[in-house]
Amino acid sequence: MIDGISKLIPIRLSGNEAINSLFGYQLTAQRRLGWLVDWSIQAAVGCCGRSVRYTANATTNSQVPVIIVMKFTNFSNGQDNSMSKAKQRFLFKTEINSFHYLYQDAEYLLATARLSTVKGTFQETRVARSALLLYILSLEGLINRALDHFTPTPIHDFLIEREEKFNTADKWRLLALVAGTPLNDLDMGCYPWSHLSELIKIRNDYVHPKHNRMAYYEYVSATTFTHLDWKSIPAECGIKEKDLVYGQTKLPKDPYGFSLAHLENVKKIVDDTVAELDKVLAGKINKDDWIHSDQMKLFHPPGTTIDDIGR
Repeated sequence: MIDGISKLIPIRLSGNEAINSLFGYQLTAQRRLGWLVDWSIQAAVGCCGRSVRYTANATTNSQVPVIIVMKFTNFSNGQDNSMSKAKQRFLFKTEINSFHYLYQDAEYLLATARLSTVKGTFQETRVARSALLLYILSLEGLINRALDHFTPTPIHDFLIEREEKFNTADKWRLLALVAGTPLNDLDMGCYPWSHLSELIKIRNDYVHPKHNRMAYYEYVSATTFTHLDWKSIPAECGIKEKDLVYGQTKLPKDPYGFSLAHLENVKKIVDDTVAELDKVLAGKINKDDWIHSDQMKLFHPPGTTIDDIGR
C-alpha cells in the first residue's frame, strides 16, 4: 500500500490487475513474466491522461528496495508538462515481497501444466518441475521476510546480521522460538514441517546436483521405456524405495519423472505450511493480507507527502 493513503488504495504488486481510486485515477498494472519486472500504469482523468512507469530487477532478497520514478505527461496536447521538474518527479521505494511473485509464478506454471494441450506431453514435465522449484523458493522468501518483520528487538538485529549462517529449516524453527504464540519449537517430525524439510532437500538436490544421481527405467518395447514404479520393485534387483522416491513426499528422484500430479501435491504442502505458520504466529501472516502485500513509501523530494502528487 502507498504510505499515507492505505484507506484509499489497496495496492498489491502482482500480475495484470486494476488498481482503483488513486486521486480519482483508474490505474492498470501489467507485469511481464520473467526475472525482469516491467510495470506500466495508465491513468485517465477527464480529457487528460497521465502515465507512470517503473522497472526493477526481481530478487529473492526481500530487503532490496525498488525505486519507482513517476513522471506525469499531459496527453491532451502531447507535450511534457515540465515547467517545475522537481515538483513533478516523485520517487517511491518498496521492499520486494519475494514470496508473492515466486508463488504467483508457480501458480501460473501450475495452470499451464493443467492445460489439455500440455497434459500428457513432455511439456508437462518441464513446466511442473520448474514450478516445483518456484514453490519451494517462495517458502524461502517467506521465512526470510517473516524473520525480518516479526522477530522482536533486540533479537531481530542479532538474527538478521547472521541470517546467512542459518539453514532454511532452522530459520523456520527460530521464528517459532522467538516470535511464536506461544514460544515453542516446531516438531519437524510432524506434517507439514516434515514435508517442508524434504522440500528443502529436494530444492538442494536440484540446485546442487551431484554427479552420481541415478534414474531407473523398465523396458516395455523396443521404442518404449517406463519409469520404474517404486511400489513394484523386483525382488533382489538391488534397488530400494529410497533410490526412486523421497521418503515423506514420495516425489520422484528422477526429474524426468516429475508430473502434474506431483506438482499438485507440492502445492498442497506449501499451502499447508503457510497455514500452519499463520497459526504459529497467531494470524499475523494473513492479517491485512501481509503475505502478499508490499509497502510503498514516498521518499523524494524530501518532505513531500502523498497530497502533493495530486496538485
